Amino acid sequence: MNSILLKLFFAVGFSFFALVSFGQDTASSETYDIVYLKDGGVLWGEIKSFDEPSGLLVFEDRAGRVYSLGREEYKYFRENQVITKKTKRPKVIHPRKVEDFEFSLGFGWTSIEGPSYEYSDSNSSLSSSFSYIPIVVKIAGGKHLNATHFVGGTAEFSIVSSLSNYLNAGLRYIYTFDSEKRNALLYLPIEAKYFAMKATEDVYALVETESFNMNLNSLGLSLGTGVQFNRPNMRSFSLEAKVTKHFPSDLEVSDMPTSVNYSVGEASLFSGSLVFLYNL
Repeated sequence: MNSILLKLFFAVGFSFFALVSFGQDTASSETYDIVYLKDGGVLWGEIKSFDEPSGLLVFEDRAGRVYSLGREEYKYFRENQVITKKTKRPKVIHPRKVEDFEFSLGFGWTSIEGPSYEYSDSNSSLSSSFSYIPIVVKIAGGKHLNATHFVGGTAEFSIVSSLSNYLNAGLRYIYTFDSEKRNALLYLPIEAKYFAMKATEDVYALVETESFNMNLNSLGLSLGTGVQFNRPNMRSFSLEAKVTKHFPSDLEVSDMPTSVNYSVGEASLFSGSLVFLYNL
């Protein structure tokens, strides 16, 4: 889990710095003939004609001025020299929402690791814990108090998962590191959430083809980092990574096979997520 989360945070950080620096400069190439004069000067332009026996050179510079140069006036020349120049690309700073309402819709991946539990029958015993990675839809809404602070609510629902039920909902606060010179903004999302899940687990290596149901509720606090890319018409999209510290209730189990003895281990729960959002 820890290595996965480190990769998620690295992906967000890399996206921010790569997209902030991308597109600031443009490179263009131009081809010139270059004449190096004996007095130390350099002419850039186009050689119109060159008489090799006499060394007479007719040259037009970039300003359109034409020179007739004898061999005694220049040291040497180079033809068709490719010169690469960097120029600043015009930068448009898109307007962003300040003291406005904003609604977000997106999807993401959440990695969940749950409490350990033990079960045994007359032949063997086994310790285990559950782990799921559901694909979720995330919706959020709220109000920008100013350019820095945002408050609102959020909810997540599983769309692809082996979980039979998944809900993650609560309050959302965002602190944005304000910048008027970039379209990419770094922010810190903080969420206080209620978490509920139901799942069916197989009883591995003990009773074939049998399973039991489990139910877990939790309160949690999520901390993370994100980057928002502003687009025209006060729209934006975001990429954020978060980890959640849970304070779970006891794991509830039902429909355990009668031949299996069951006991709950340590009641811990941990999750992390990577989410893409479109904001309007």
